[in-house]
Amino acid sequence: MARIRLPEAFRLGLHCPGRLPSEPWTDAPRLAELAEPSVRFRIDWGAVQPRGRGAADAPALDALRRQVETWLETGVRPLPILHGGALPSALGFRGWPDRDLVGRFADYAARVARRLGDLCCDWVLFEDVLGAVADDTRAGPPALPERRGPEAFLRGMHVANLAQAEAGRALRAERSGLGIGLSLRMGPIDPVDDTQTDADAAARWSDFAHRMTLDPVRRGRYPDPFMEGPAARRLGLLDDDLERVQLPVDFLDLELRPLRRVRAVSDDALGLDAFPEPVDVEVRGDPERRAAGLAAVLDELAKNDGDLPVELSVSGLGPGEPTRGPGDWISFHRIHLAEVAAAVEAGRPLRAYHADPPPTPADDEPLPPPGAPDPWRWWAEVGAERGFPS
Repeated sequence: MARIRLPEAFRLGLHCPGRLPSEPWTDAPRLAELAEPSVRFRIDWGAVQPRGRGAADAPALDALRRQVETWLETGVRPLPILHGGALPSALGFRGWPDRDLVGRFADYAARVARRLGDLCCDWVLFEDVLGAVADDTRAGPPALPERRGPEAFLRGMHVANLAQAEAGRALRAERSGLGIGLSLRMGPIDPVDDTQTDADAAARWSDFAHRMTLDPVRRGRYPDPFMEGPAARRLGLLDDDLERVQLPVDFLDLELRPLRRVRAVSDDALGLDAFPEPVDVEVRGDPERRAAGLAAVLDELAKNDGDLPVELSVSGLGPGEPTRGPGDWISFHRIHLAEVAAAVEAGRPLRAYHADPPPTPADDEPLPPPGAPDPWRWWAEVGAERGFPS
């Protein structure tokens, strides 16, 4: 029987739900069942540094260190994400448009590295910058209208990019030799209609959605619509910012997102003359469509960033998507891993795959019947055997 094969050095792992240490993962001990896995986990900035400045919370860092040590003792490779989600509540009023957060984030990074830098070799700086800043500026305080809307979003994007560059330098200053990863959230972007106008709009939206972090950090520039005139002023660029925002990175942390469809519009708030339309949940969540989009994303990265290894994160439990049972979880990731194996065979520099955690029955739910698919066992077998029957 033919098999889907993965390289010996390729890492299979899971993405920890929630943020540590404030949201412990009850299934974390089950990672020891897997074959030398990797675990991708977010650190809760607000739990580690509740005021967003000054001394860190020692018990929170101690709890993080104990969890990482436990993983290492059982052969699990930890991949921490310095920040993902909401800001510490003390900084929520300021939000990402406030340039003061650049120094605060770098200070937080240094404090975490002092406690965990000897345990974690690779670090992701800031998960989904664009999504985090969009959420922050969408929910800005009503008393501060300048904290909300497209102007605040663009300023916040630039501040967040500066912040992660400074955080990367802070990590390396605390402990040389750490691998630094840049988080990207990418997926296929198609035109709504089969017209050149919509195709051009989809290309503009793709540049915006995929390169508003990648290009400034790697090249010291933003996509063309934001590099001159009023658009550049909306970012709040200062004289040396395009040098300061650059940071050498060692790998890309790529989260594969579902299909989006974009239509040409007039006078949109960002000045792109493009806007995404809702995609039907069945289409967005279809595993065949999403897996096929991985090849397009890797092709896009290969054009300018093919020199960097990629750690892939794939979840089928996005907003509005139906919850899947154990058999659905296995089928979903079988389809994606087959695409990953083909991409590796084609020379794409993929080195890891992190899945959303396998479904586990809640305490008040009946146990699966004998013979039902066991996603934890399947995932362990795939890791141990470096593949599975096609």
